[in-house]
Amino acid sequence: MEFIKKQRTGSLFVSLAILLVGLFLVIRPGTSAVTICYLIGTVLTLSGLVKLIIHFVKGESRLTFKLDLIWSVIAMLFGVLLLIGPAWFLTLINQVIGVFILIEGLFAARSAIESKKLGMSAWCPLLVTAAASCLFGILLIVSLLGTNLLMIILGISFIISGLRSIMLTQIHQKGQ
Repeated sequence: MEFIKKQRTGSLFVSLAILLVGLFLVIRPGTSAVTICYLIGTVLTLSGLVKLIIHFVKGESRLTFKLDLIWSVIAMLFGVLLLIGPAWFLTLINQVIGVFILIEGLFAARSAIESKKLGMSAWCPLLVTAAASCLFGILLIVSLLGTNLLMIILGISFIISGLRSIMLTQIHQKGQ
């Protein structure tokens, strides 16, 4: 039971980190792109690692948890790549992050649908935040906006993702 509490604490910490990076991007969209790469790389690496550990400790086999495993590995690898060499990333930052956020939104939508099938009451807010992530991901991929506005959209996407993760942690806590 103590280990589960530590998992929840770790998950909340990562969710808050994502939320704070999002707030930083909304408040300071003109900040150095390299700094943003390092911040995002750190958050993604930690997020992927925590989710990967949780997956193997829980040993769940439902589709949602399998998707979580895939997402954890992708997030961790992408985060490490950003930390090792952000220069390659800077030329494609909007599109790459947009694809990443779109995929995350699609996985979150699948989780929301799975939550509804399991009879969880909070599936609707999860689906709404998933749809918002998909929309912002598409806006980043298309890149018809100025750099500052793109950074604000990226920040809002991170805020949504962090809030959704906090909601999921609370839902799972109530479910056990």
